[in-house]
Amino acid sequence: MKGKITFLKIAALSVATFLAVGTRVNAQIEVTPDQTADSLAKTLVGEGVIMLNPVLNCHSGASGTFAGMGGNMGIDSGVVLTSGGAVLAEGPNTGGGGPAQGNGSPGDPDLNSILAGGTTTYDACILEFDFVPAGDTVKFDYIFASSEYQGFSCSSFNDVFGFLISGPGYASPFNMATIPGTSYPICVNSTTGVTSGGQCNNYGPESPYSEYYVDNINGPILSYSGFTTIFTAIASVSPCDTYHLKLAIADGSDGTLDSGVFLKAGSLNSIGLNIGGETGGGQPDVENHAVRGCKPGKFIFNTLQPQPAPLTIHFDLGGSATIGDDYAFIPDSVVIPTGETSAEVIIHALHNGYYNGPEDVTVSVYSPYLCGNGNPNVIATATMMIYDSLYATPAITPAGICPGDSVLLTEDIANGLTIHWSPSALAGSPDSTSTWVHPTAPTMFLAEVNQEGAPSTCPSVERYFFVHVDPIPNIVIPDEHLIICLTDSVDLPVDVLPDSMEYTFLWTPADGLQSPTAGYNRFYMPVGSYDYVIAAYSPLGCEGTQDMHIDVVPPFTFTDISPDTTIYYGDEIQLRATGGMLYQWSPPRWILYPNEPTPLVAPLETTTYTVVGINEYGCRDTADVKVTVEYRPEEVLPSAFSPNGDGLNDRFRIENLGEEKILQFTIFNRWGQQVYDDPGSNLGWDGTYEGRDAPLDVYSYVIRLSSPQGYVRTMKGTVTLVR
Repeated sequence: MKGKITFLKIAALSVATFLAVGTRVNAQIEVTPDQTADSLAKTLVGEGVIMLNPVLNCHSGASGTFAGMGGNMGIDSGVVLTSGGAVLAEGPNTGGGGPAQGNGSPGDPDLNSILAGGTTTYDACILEFDFVPAGDTVKFDYIFASSEYQGFSCSSFNDVFGFLISGPGYASPFNMATIPGTSYPICVNSTTGVTSGGQCNNYGPESPYSEYYVDNINGPILSYSGFTTIFTAIASVSPCDTYHLKLAIADGSDGTLDSGVFLKAGSLNSIGLNIGGETGGGQPDVENHAVRGCKPGKFIFNTLQPQPAPLTIHFDLGGSATIGDDYAFIPDSVVIPTGETSAEVIIHALHNGYYNGPEDVTVSVYSPYLCGNGNPNVIATATMMIYDSLYATPAITPAGICPGDSVLLTEDIANGLTIHWSPSALAGSPDSTSTWVHPTAPTMFLAEVNQEGAPSTCPSVERYFFVHVDPIPNIVIPDEHLIICLTDSVDLPVDVLPDSMEYTFLWTPADGLQSPTAGYNRFYMPVGSYDYVIAAYSPLGCEGTQDMHIDVVPPFTFTDISPDTTIYYGDEIQLRATGGMLYQWSPPRWILYPNEPTPLVAPLETTTYTVVGINEYGCRDTADVKVTVEYRPEEVLPSAFSPNGDGLNDRFRIENLGEEKILQFTIFNRWGQQVYDDPGSNLGWDGTYEGRDAPLDVYSYVIRLSSPQGYVRTMKGTVTLVR
């Protein structure tokens, strides 16, 4: 029958309450028993269905709502109907069959006739109601569980349930709870994992259908020994007509071991139409999406059956994205052609010149069937995200490396994207998301990400990775083979290039060194040969090495050296030093052949000569030779003179004065009175004093002479004046 009914989107009123309990992974469910028929029906009903006249016929505590199933069950919350106690469904299973509580309720005639050959049922629990569908199909999801699994599979104790729909198009109630692709009912024997009994093979040549069975011995969530995977009950209906749905479960053959059926909250839908999608890709989200300028996304509208005539589907567009700015214009409807089951609407995400952040396009689909007052009913919604760019993780600068080493660069990109690393010559796999690179110098690497097959408006994403490469330290030493004369400790200077960074050092072995970790070291060892390896490390640990060989030889001394000596002014003498290979005499004045072992010297004044000798190992010795210069006694100074005018010995003066200069020539009488002074000439004293002849007497004198080189000597004595 059809009536004037206004369709509304009925929310599952109690779903939010049970979801609030939380989806607890691998924990037992929580059951709230003894809910009203209206509450149970509203928990089950979803989009496109109006529920009417609910009736519950169950023993007290046999039904309820549940939440927290979670885990790998696939159904988190909903309605539970049992042939025993609903609360007893709470896990875990402790290794046995599970709940066994005969509650004394009668069976159900419809369930008695479901199984081939019939069976007697006990402890039935039934929820039934009328409903009006908005679409041409009705469906819901469920799981069947039982304590009969394991111990009583393939026996006559075959617990059974049924979802019986009746109304227009159904001459008799139709059981929606059947094995997919068959008309065989879902029960313990048709889905068991135990196949040893003949009664498990009564449901066609492929029975039992063990692929739908889940062993729950010691399972944490439910107390039953086994349960099925998720089934979907589905049936064709006429939009806007009224149907009756009977949901029933009972024990088979006896009322001992219990069974239960778990119906997913909000899963009773009648949309006759579903909206799928095809993502444009470029982002890692599993949801449908499109990236601006890149491949478009699609909304795909599907029906279960090919259409006998073109079917126009109207929809509203919503969401944060703006049509014409964020995505290209699209109409407000789509047509599924005759004989087809789908049509698509393409969403071209547009560049609008600025960064938008994630936005979404929402499609709200109206039922193509108008019921009652002709007002359209929203029966499904779908969303597509719009992103600004292709997905590639931000660049992470890797740790530096040493020349000859490699480092792994990794870029996380969305499925369907391509990547290329450059410079590709330094990348082992330039077209892979991960590649080993081996630069020998600091290098900036570029990862360019593109969407293959995208239009030219799809911008690539560039990520830069700078790989720092420390140079190998270049150790510079004065000489790789040092010869050291045995003496005090000596410096071993080390330079490292480039000099723009700090290095650490390690000398091996450490014998004879001031420190094995010093850059500028000191060395002392006895006579012998020694080998060292100097290692320098950059801040990243890059190693450079240098070998050093050291020979320590005995010290060098002269075998012979000239003694100190005295010569006369103007003479020369040959000095000598023996035992070395190279010689250097100093100072260079008055010396001939200063690099010879036996140079000639002719000093004009007393001089100390220093000779440095070097042997074949470079060892040195020094010595000093003092040459004292004296003046020959050639000058004549008389002890008496007679100034009588006879031309002989008339003056007191220096005879044969030579090169020296008179600085002082002073004569005193016996009383210390100065009677003569002439510092500049050698005329001598004529025996007069103040214009008169000085008396016969003995006089004293002081004479100071200077050599051409400025050497000064003093002469003192007495002279007799004779008349």
